[in-house]
Order: sequence, then C-alpha cells, then structure tokens
Amino acid sequence: MFPLRVVWRNLIVFMHNVAIYLLLLVILPIHIRWNALSSILGLLVLLANGLWCGMLLGMISARFRDLPQIVSSLMQIAFFATPIIWSAEVLSGNTALVSGNPFFHLIEIVRAPLIGRPIAVRSWIAVAGISVVGWAVTLVVFRRFHRPISYWV
Repeated sequence: MFPLRVVWRNLIVFMHNVAIYLLLLVILPIHIRWNALSSILGLLVLLANGLWCGMLLGMISARFRDLPQIVSSLMQIAFFATPIIWSAEVLSGNTALVSGNPFFHLIEIVRAPLIGRPIAVRSWIAVAGISVVGWAVTLVVFRRFHRPISYWV
C-alpha cells in the first residue's frame, strides 16, 4: 500500500502544478493543440513506472537501510543530468547523454504534448522497454522476497 500512497501523493502535487500551467495558458498567448491530451496517457504510464520503482526500491530499502540516502543522492545527480531545467537542444552534437537517459524519456512523454511538440517514437519505445523490464524485475523480486519483508521492516 505504501507505494500506492507515494504515487498518489505525487500525483496530487503534480495536479497542483497543472493548475499553474492552465493559468499560464489563459494569461499567455499559447495555442494548445489536441495532441496535448496525449500527455494524459503519458502521465498514466509515468504513474505505472513510479509504482514499480516504489515497490522495488521499497523492498530493497527495507532490507538495506543505507539505500534511501544513496537513492536520494543519485536522484539529485539525475535531476541535473536530465533536461528538466535546461533544454536538450543545448547539446548540439552529444545527444547520447539525452537519449540514453531514461528519465528524459519518462518526462518527455508528458512534457512534449504540453508544450506543443509531438512525442518522439523513440521516447515511447524507451518508456515501453523501461516499463516491461522494470515490472518484470519488480515482480520477480517481490515473488522471491514477499515473506521476509515484514521482518525487514
């Protein structure tokens, strides 16, 4: 239940930020297209990926107590390595940094339609691969370790 609570809490925070986006659409002369609705599908896929990440990291963190600090540090590095606060077009020749970053594709399937761009097919392929592999690993680990989790906590 805890991973579901984490995903739900983050969805509520995201919806508060969407309110700011909608306010900017009213104030600024931005023309939104119908393909912006595809960001809803991207958000659902992102939530499903957040669920397997929460389950997997939760199980491993219950067993190894130092992992949350390591994940926190790695997420901060991933934030700066992912084009969130900087544009991917800045890297004119070195696109391997962006295309090899799984966080970029997870963000791009939600962000691209909201700023009026189509979602690249490679982003959908990357996210589909991340989803399938992530859920497969999570279900295998959960099946193997579901009984001793209560002793780890």
